[in-house]
Amino acid sequence: MNKKGTIDVVELFAGVGGFRLGLERASNRFQTIWANQWEPSMNEQYAFDCYTKHFGNSNNHVCEDISKVKSYIPDHDLLVGGFPCQDYSIMKKNSMGIEGTKGKLWWQINDIIREKRPKYILLENVDRLVWSPAKQYGRDFSIILRCLYELGYAVEWRIINAADYGQAQRRRRTFIFAFFRETDIYKTYAEKNCTRGLKSMHEYIMQSGIFAQAFPIVNHSKTYTDNWLDEMMYENVEVLSEYQKVHLYNSGKEDFYMGFFSDLFKSSFDKWVEGASDTELSDGYESRRQNWMKTGFGGDGEPTQEMKRINEEMSRRSAEKWKNDPRRNRDPNYRWTDANRWDKD
Repeated sequence: MNKKGTIDVVELFAGVGGFRLGLERASNRFQTIWANQWEPSMNEQYAFDCYTKHFGNSNNHVCEDISKVKSYIPDHDLLVGGFPCQDYSIMKKNSMGIEGTKGKLWWQINDIIREKRPKYILLENVDRLVWSPAKQYGRDFSIILRCLYELGYAVEWRIINAADYGQAQRRRRTFIFAFFRETDIYKTYAEKNCTRGLKSMHEYIMQSGIFAQAFPIVNHSKTYTDNWLDEMMYENVEVLSEYQKVHLYNSGKEDFYMGFFSDLFKSSFDKWVEGASDTELSDGYESRRQNWMKTGFGGDGEPTQEMKRINEEMSRRSAEKWKNDPRRNRDPNYRWTDANRWDKD
């Protein structure tokens, strides 16, 4: 909350006001201070008319191209939006993903986040966003994650099916929640990641995270070693855009932990390439990377010597980071425990 005790909200691609309605029903602390809805291909702006019918006419309810009015957006605590899905949707033939006419609107959101740095971000799109585009699956969502990481945000995502939670419609949507590095929630989970590594991320996704608490998961069997996140292999958005091709799960989390150790994984990969066989190197960058990933864990899911080496280096870096952390001097209760990531809960 801000000093007024409210959470100031900006609503992008507002439609008829679904986000606003849900937030205001949840708590009167949510105050929508600016909203935008505009459909470029329509002479009649029916969605915006519906929005103003429910929420009133205001200078802060704007029906114009977001690229032309984004500079007028006020400072806010929470940015929400269901950005256009057509270029990510399986219903559209030859969908272009983030390169499409409407898919490119992600970059307008990115510009707004860069300029305003809201504490929290909540976005929604179709479930296929996580796998788009078909020709390079996982690329678009990886770009979004990387953009948010570079702007200082940790990210949690979940594909939620309304039918799983008592609704009469099977409607699967990707929800993205991001929180800025200066927020308490970021600092809390950053410390857990430093002390407990990937296991803490798995627990966050399955038990303690924002979506896990609101939409509990039952009967899951995945362990924290089942999916070693590999987006960290890419150093920047340009390289990621060209090479990234990855299967992303329905739920996940991305934060500084990935970037903090990215060079460690890259050096391990480069070292593996030097000693790899011609067969392992024959199918291009993506196959080389996948073969390297397979060397991380044995058939029983236990880490290999190389992964243990990486884990030890992670612990060393985390300890060094804690040693130099200025919060140690400001907060007498600030502690760091070097938990064994593989053997302890």
